[in-house]
Amino acid sequence: MKKNLVLVFFLSFLFFGCSTKKTTLNEQLDSFSLSKDIYISKVPQKVDSNFKINLGTSSYIKNVGIHLGTVLIPKLQNNDGLDLQRAIQSNDINLENLIFDAFNRNFKKDEHYKNYYVTFGGKYSMNIDILSYRLNSSFLSDMYQINFELKVLIKNEKNDIVYEKRFFTKSLGEQNQYFRDEILSNQNILKNSLNLSLDNVIQDLIEDMKKN
Repeated sequence: MKKNLVLVFFLSFLFFGCSTKKTTLNEQLDSFSLSKDIYISKVPQKVDSNFKINLGTSSYIKNVGIHLGTVLIPKLQNNDGLDLQRAIQSNDINLENLIFDAFNRNFKKDEHYKNYYVTFGGKYSMNIDILSYRLNSSFLSDMYQINFELKVLIKNEKNDIVYEKRFFTKSLGEQNQYFRDEILSNQNILKNSLNLSLDNVIQDLIEDMKKN
């Protein structure tokens, strides 16, 4: 009798253990498409600076309304974001279409996802939010690249989120960077800089998706 109970318990454990195993992202993705409704955040007038001011004590300044000991991060005019936005607009570049084409290009050429990615009508949908974009230079360098910060959501047929993550453009290296004025004044260089940055961040996304 005890042996039978042990056997039943063991079989039940195997059955429920297997049935509750979490399905991975790649096991679910039989087909997916990128939504053309790409959200692009408004470029802010000011951004946080790269340095902090530590007031150093725990007392309180009544007239200012802050505690000494508070860490202050000064705001700076967002020239790198605003100048880039003006350059994109003045060169009649449709940023939404450029982003869609970059995703389309990278997923279609990937050896794994080219079998699952379809331009339209996939069972799963990928949604892209562009949280920020701006010019960026390395420390003590005159060379610039364009940096994107984006959020990726993948939803199933029931509109449930099955994947969500943020990504940032990594360093492209000086061979893929330009002088600031070149990016802002030359349409071909501007487009190339945008595509280099998008390719970089999308490849990071693809590699991360393969791990899930």
